[in-house]
Amino acid sequence: MSKGISAKAEKKQRKAVTSAKVFWIHMITFAFMNVLISYLLVHRMNEGFLPLLLFFVAMFLKFIVNDNGLHNLHKQGYDQKGRWLLAAAVFLGWGISVLTVLPEVVPVLLQAFLAGGVLLNSYQVLEKATTGPLP
Repeated sequence: MSKGISAKAEKKQRKAVTSAKVFWIHMITFAFMNVLISYLLVHRMNEGFLPLLLFFVAMFLKFIVNDNGLHNLHKQGYDQKGRWLLAAAVFLGWGISVLTVLPEVVPVLLQAFLAGGVLLNSYQVLEKATTGPLP
């Protein structure tokens, strides 16, 4: 009887792991978002402690949700490669922000892009948490 349960669990686990192509698409897009987040931490639009705190809390929660979702979706591939890539992307974004001086409009556009990406990602997570599409 335990053999039947383990076979079902193994089949479910195989279904949960995605293809290498999907894995790398996810890693590249989330790495890009991590570069943007760390870049924008240095080049903030709003000065002051409260905007920084709100941005930090929002991005912290985003990182926690994404980490859990990517782990559940990609399992061992994410644990072995993905986490390290996403962590390195944060340092890359910081390095870019320290070494480059871009026009003032660039951080504004990047923050708008990041906000849209976070909203779309949140919508997708909410949709998966419910049984069907959101209105």
